[in-house]
Amino acid sequence: MKFRFIAFTLAFISISRALAGAYESLPDTISRLNEIVKSAGSEPKWACVTTGNKSQPSPAVGRGTKSENRLWQNAGFENAKFETWPADMLYEPSIINDPGFTHEIDLSVVLYRGTSWDKESIRQRFKSMAKVLRQCKLKISKVKFIEADAYNGWLDVDGVIRKNGDRESQISEALPIKSRPVFVYLRSSRLTATGYAIPQYVVEESNPAKDTIWMTELSQQLSPNTSLEAHELAHVLLNSGHVDHGRNRNILHIKPNRQNNKIGNERGGQCDQMKKYGAVRSINTKD
Repeated sequence: MKFRFIAFTLAFISISRALAGAYESLPDTISRLNEIVKSAGSEPKWACVTTGNKSQPSPAVGRGTKSENRLWQNAGFENAKFETWPADMLYEPSIINDPGFTHEIDLSVVLYRGTSWDKESIRQRFKSMAKVLRQCKLKISKVKFIEADAYNGWLDVDGVIRKNGDRESQISEALPIKSRPVFVYLRSSRLTATGYAIPQYVVEESNPAKDTIWMTELSQQLSPNTSLEAHELAHVLLNSGHVDHGRNRNILHIKPNRQNNKIGNERGGQCDQMKKYGAVRSINTKD
């Protein structure tokens, strides 16, 4: 009996020492586990961006929620990836909180995988457009960016809007994004256009392609001194075609050699008209 008691006591002491050693090494174990997780790439995908004097995490970039992925997949846009560009990805820190901005707008982008377009070049083009819109005190508040496989494999579109059957209308109807304006970056159009907009006056009110903008690879060859995105967006916001501004250069001048980034900001001019577009919101209680 005494022998069993001694054996039990020795076993208890041995187990206690082992537990104490494990407890003391717990921080090292946790640290090692963290290193393993990081090396495996399972670390949360958050990046720190600076907004003014404050730092905050930017939205995670990834495949979206299961329901969001299912929605796009069922709509015919496979392998969709989602990202949101806040204003601090489009403006310099000194400009983001500029009190001169009176209005704002949200925009959407769909990039077709398999083209020569890439996310960063599009973001740079949107930064150029943001500078142009600043003339009108109009701020791009955020951009919803989606990269996906082309609907029906259509990397090219018709370039001609018909009552029925054109690819632009079919793609627009299938798009899970129903807010407008939306930019679609693809390979080409059959009319070899660089980029083109479909403002309301071009189609019937019920046409799903209304207020969509289509950017082809050819637009990459144009001069970077003018923003084609701003030009096409102006068509949509103003619900207008090209206009004869005489000898004055303008963003929608009917003569291509007189088109530039200038938006008419006189009273009742193009800037005032842009602010009447449905998706443009006032951010100044005085306006």
